[in-house]
Amino acid sequence: MKLKFYRDYVIGKFKESLFATFIGVVSGLAASLLDFFINFFHTLSFGLKLQFFHLMVVALYMAVVASMES
Repeated sequence: MKLKFYRDYVIGKFKESLFATFIGVVSGLAASLLDFFINFFHTLSFGLKLQFFHLMVVALYMAVVASMES
């Protein structure tokens, strides 16, 4: 009985962290895509594409940190 409760608790925590990771990645990518398109249409340059890549890396890092905390 105790083992089943512990298993359900672990599965629940895993699902929560997976959901938090998904939300973090989606919101981070949406924000970086929005920023990228705003900048991209103002000035077309390679530097902004590099900035977009940097924002994606930061968004993924924030998603990983958020999933580790929950």
